[in-house]
Amino acid sequence: MGATITSKGRKKNLSSLLQYAANPSKKEKCVAVSGINCSDNSEEALQEMNLVRTRMNKSKDIAQAFHVIHSFDKNISKELSIEKMHEIAVEFAEKAFPNSQIIVASHNDKDHFHSHLVVNNIDMETCKRLRIDPKDLERMRKINDEVLVENGLEPVDNEYYENLEKRTNLYSNDPSKLKNGKINYQEFVQNAIEATLENCEANSFVRFSDHLAKEYNIEVYQFSKTNNKLGYVLYKQDVNFYERRDELITLGRERQSRKEKSQYVERTFSARKLGKKYSFESVFERLEKNLEETHMNNFVDLDTEQIIALASGVDYKTGELNVPFVELDSIAQKQFSDHEGAKKIIKYDDFLREVDKHYANTISLEDDQEYTIKLHTDVNLRTLRSTKSKTILVKKTDQKELFLPAEGFKNCSHTPSAKQIHYQISRIMNDDVKMYRAKKDYEFTQQMIENQQRRQRDFEMDF
Repeated sequence: MGATITSKGRKKNLSSLLQYAANPSKKEKCVAVSGINCSDNSEEALQEMNLVRTRMNKSKDIAQAFHVIHSFDKNISKELSIEKMHEIAVEFAEKAFPNSQIIVASHNDKDHFHSHLVVNNIDMETCKRLRIDPKDLERMRKINDEVLVENGLEPVDNEYYENLEKRTNLYSNDPSKLKNGKINYQEFVQNAIEATLENCEANSFVRFSDHLAKEYNIEVYQFSKTNNKLGYVLYKQDVNFYERRDELITLGRERQSRKEKSQYVERTFSARKLGKKYSFESVFERLEKNLEETHMNNFVDLDTEQIIALASGVDYKTGELNVPFVELDSIAQKQFSDHEGAKKIIKYDDFLREVDKHYANTISLEDDQEYTIKLHTDVNLRTLRSTKSKTILVKKTDQKELFLPAEGFKNCSHTPSAKQIHYQISRIMNDDVKMYRAKKDYEFTQQMIENQQRRQRDFEMDF
């Protein structure tokens, strides 16, 4: 294994970070310093970085820099020269942050050679603030692997980073500390979350939080309704969080009561601190899989509505159907299937296909009657039953030549074609996003019908 990448996050004080990383008075610690888009001298680099932030009106930012560590393996540190390892660190920095001012300060005070990257919090090309979130860290690690391979070194196994996220925490795994009775609370919370997500019954955020509260004395919360970030609170053993949940959650909402709540809390963690596997996106992705697996296991017990909901595709975060489904009244059932009860609930695109077929095949006034449909757009995630629908009366608005016994063929009022009824539904629903998706489904279905008709014509012409 060559060299790994870890992020120490945003830093408020650029000056102190540069002083730590590239202090010229500590030669035995800092063995090489290089500046990228700035001076190699840390004091001059500080002035240049401050000048850039001032020009970009970002001089008063709370976070002035990012701190990234490029660290070689112990064995590689013995094999390669200091100059070569520093050169690799600089090459990585140039590729990872091409438009940023960076000081790369390499240290040799431990058994593994490592470099501190002090990155000014400004992208000089876009003039915007930098961000290093979990996705950016993943991108940086891929760039590092490419640099390692180019220099004849092995890339880093992803399992190493996963284990690193587990090991790197506020409460060290150092055996000497564990002997003194100190518990690794972070690892306890990580294991509790993983065990809960492995349980298929935890298939919603409510069940997930209930299980953590009841079995592990852990509270899970979102930072805000619009912010997709999770936090976890581990309560002390003598506090029964599950029974006192309403009281303790209320305490944490107001600033004045947070001090009172702190007496019940053992530790608090953000998902970012715990690792990528415990983030909002990862947790909800696993809950979706659990819910889908639960439904599939119970597939034999599902009725028509639930099966259609599954076939339509469910957004397991909101309950919204990817494609709505339609409930037909008795008149529509008779018109579309020749006898009642054959098709009561069908997918939206199948409904439009039936409408087109009906429009093309109707030759008599008696065969075409106004009908009512229910368009279902959302379902309950646990039961897969409709929670949101709109009743629509389909009136005769189109004109078509039909056969009248007394008058022969004549232009008469007719229920709309599939295209017209789709636009009518779009206006009634007043939901452009959902109906745009349904429109695309309809267009795709229409294309399939046209292709099938073309193949049929070609087949008949051959004979």
